[in-house]
Amino acid sequence: MEGNHNFLHGTLEATIFHATPYTPPSPFNCIFASGKAAHVTIEIDDKKEAQTSNERDRVWNETFQILCAHPSDSMITIVMKTSCCILGKISIQANQILNEASLINGFFPLFMENGRSNPELKLRFMLWFKPAAFEPSWRKILSNGDFQGMRSASFPQRSNCHVTLYQDAHHLSTFQPPFLPRGAPRRLWEDVYKAIEGAKYLIYIAGWSFNPKLVLVRDSGTDIPHAKGVRLGELLKQKAEEGVAVRIMLWDDETSLPLIKNVGLMRTHDEDALAFFTHTKVVCKLSRRLHPKAPPLFSHHQKTITVDTKSHVNPTKREIMSFVGGLDLCDGRYDTEKHSIFHTLNTESHCHDFYQTSIAGASLHRGGQGNHGTMLMPALPAMLLGIY
Repeated sequence: MEGNHNFLHGTLEATIFHATPYTPPSPFNCIFASGKAAHVTIEIDDKKEAQTSNERDRVWNETFQILCAHPSDSMITIVMKTSCCILGKISIQANQILNEASLINGFFPLFMENGRSNPELKLRFMLWFKPAAFEPSWRKILSNGDFQGMRSASFPQRSNCHVTLYQDAHHLSTFQPPFLPRGAPRRLWEDVYKAIEGAKYLIYIAGWSFNPKLVLVRDSGTDIPHAKGVRLGELLKQKAEEGVAVRIMLWDDETSLPLIKNVGLMRTHDEDALAFFTHTKVVCKLSRRLHPKAPPLFSHHQKTITVDTKSHVNPTKREIMSFVGGLDLCDGRYDTEKHSIFHTLNTESHCHDFYQTSIAGASLHRGGQGNHGTMLMPALPAMLLGIY
């Protein structure tokens, strides 16, 4: 490539082909390394960007598209390792790719941890850097043109999408935040109720915690008075009876043991929810920790609600809408813009879901501090479904 560049901005296509067999120079370095499965990682400035599968025969043939926006003095490091040790690695400066060769392809010797080359171990790989200014999809967005979607993305770009941002589970009718373009702010949990109630085909929920006794609508001034006081679990069972596919995935708290009626350290209601939906048409599953060596309190942190809803573009079709990030459907998450800690504890809106695990012995009867959720949560209507 001609000219000097100060930024590694574009797509780095990396293909890892295969490596030669390896015999460790010392039994204390990595015992039986030749019999262990190995994998290759690609790092930029010590941050892992891609990783191959583990293969005993050292043949991968895997390609990765790495989006880059890094300084030109960044270091790209390709490392081959097993579960117990690093076998070898090779480092390439971004400047070399930018100013000398945008395509690096060959069978290269790897270097050991002491910096010496290992003649017995070679790795065949290819790096091809495509600057953002030269790629059609990047060039259009950089020039403020029509963006047709990123190449090699997991999902294609969809049209007619929009995002609604929420703050807090609820807002009082008198609340008017500054700089709001138009109208009053939307009420998150009331919109969640409407979305679930209006679903005709699917309701998918993933959460760290889920309380089937949770009440979403609590304000007497709501525009859906029939929903006030309705428990979420009952609403979901009703939708399942209507033929809607209701699927719930919750974290399996290993400290929550139904045999001894232990609610668990985090009080996530996982066993309560599982028992509540047993022998119903709602499918509820508990998600265990992914790896046996993970800490006992390891948990996933998803907070998503996905439903089908009426299309904003064509009323005869349905589209997918998701509430992502933000609040679990459980105790202690109902909050307003006032963010009250004490004076609403005995009111109707909060008295049934007091939640406080940070202060030992805290309880509603003792007037303990409540723990309310305050997070941003977007609703994302997405791809249009051809359901008639």
